[in-house]
Amino acid sequence: MPEQFYLGDDNDLGDEELMGDEELMGDEELLGAIRRRGRRRRAQAQAGQPAMPTPTRKPALPYSARPSSKLRSYMGMGVVSWTGADAADKVLIVEPQEAFRGERLIIDVVDSAAAQGILLLRRLDVGSLPQSPSVEAPMPASSFRADSTYSGLDLQVAKAGVKISCQLGVTAAPGGVVVRTATAGLFGEWIR
Repeated sequence: MPEQFYLGDDNDLGDEELMGDEELMGDEELLGAIRRRGRRRRAQAQAGQPAMPTPTRKPALPYSARPSSKLRSYMGMGVVSWTGADAADKVLIVEPQEAFRGERLIIDVVDSAAAQGILLLRRLDVGSLPQSPSVEAPMPASSFRADSTYSGLDLQVAKAGVKISCQLGVTAAPGGVVVRTATAGLFGEWIR
């Protein structure tokens, strides 16, 4: 029976990687090669020789068998307008068809001429839950301009079919023939 060699043994094979039934040194064959770790170290430790340092390896990158089910996305909420003496609050309502968690509200305002008053965000609700600790005091809509900083939100998840509503108001009617138009939208995670 031919002599069996194991990878990692202190033989003349060195640290070569052997595969299959390769012929080595003439008629000898490698049968059932197994990689045994630590055997050389134990032998060196028993013989009183210093152990050879092993090279350090980088940890494996995290592996995900399934792609992420969260996507960065946007969701428009609509457009409202105030003209002349109209100072009534306007409500924008959107009903996502899949779960969505808003993280940033953008409100853009355009006036046809110099309008009076300030545009306000009176309420922002997901379903029947207000997304502000206090709904009595409105927030200036200018806080949610596209170029504003520190305007990130952490809204509740609106599951499929749950409405998200945004109530906008003005402190004074635009006056005359002036038209004030506001549009709103959300950026966030579309959860699938």
